[in-house]
Amino acid sequence: MALGACALVLENVRHVERDRRSVLDTTSAVLEAAGWRTRPVLLNAARYGAPQRRERMFLVAFASLADLDAFAAVLEALRPPPLSVVTAIADLLDRDGVDPFERAPTPSPENRRRIAFLHARDLYDLPNEERPVCHRNGTTYTAVYGRLRPDEPAPTITTGFGTPGRGRFVRPSRPRLITPHEAARLQTFPRLVRVPRRSGPATAPGLSRRWIGDAVPPLLGFVVLLAVLVALQAPAATGRPAEAALRA
Repeated sequence: MALGACALVLENVRHVERDRRSVLDTTSAVLEAAGWRTRPVLLNAARYGAPQRRERMFLVAFASLADLDAFAAVLEALRPPPLSVVTAIADLLDRDGVDPFERAPTPSPENRRRIAFLHARDLYDLPNEERPVCHRNGTTYTAVYGRLRPDEPAPTITTGFGTPGRGRFVRPSRPRLITPHEAARLQTFPRLVRVPRRSGPATAPGLSRRWIGDAVPPLLGFVVLLAVLVALQAPAATGRPAEAALRA
């Protein structure tokens, strides 16, 4: 408030709410003591039109409770149907080639066999007996070695999309992993954005997986910013509900 800000948005992973140091509660208490009205909001990107079920925690702060309530109302109004994997990346199907951004990661021979097994039998989950021993009985992460379902949003795209052992990253219609470009599209990176390459010890594929997998989906960031801007102008400037201001 000392800087004249009207709103504040902080973002973190969803598990921050269970942090043993109570980071979320402590931050909220500090802001409340400074005069802000705060609210933690857990958002799933798929509920706002993204082709990915990625959850992120946002701590939103406004100077007034009315603005905070207006923000929540706008979020409720901004809920188009989610996009499916096939809708998001259908045009990238046969671009796999020399450009690292368009090149599918090369799995190990054993993982190539697992990927081929999924496609040959039209499966989306690898049977237990085909998994490595460490990913068989007792694991809670069943999506590893999985194939993306074409008619649903993807699960969270992480930095591990370069290997099937880190998640559900096998292309639905080709026996390969998704490319960095496909991962970026599922993350809702704008179509004109390309992940830059650079020479040196850190290879382009490793860098692109880190930049893409660690990012907040741009679409989700846009939704939060839009909700903040509408909430700030709707009650005071127009006297109308936030949903009406959004339609206007």
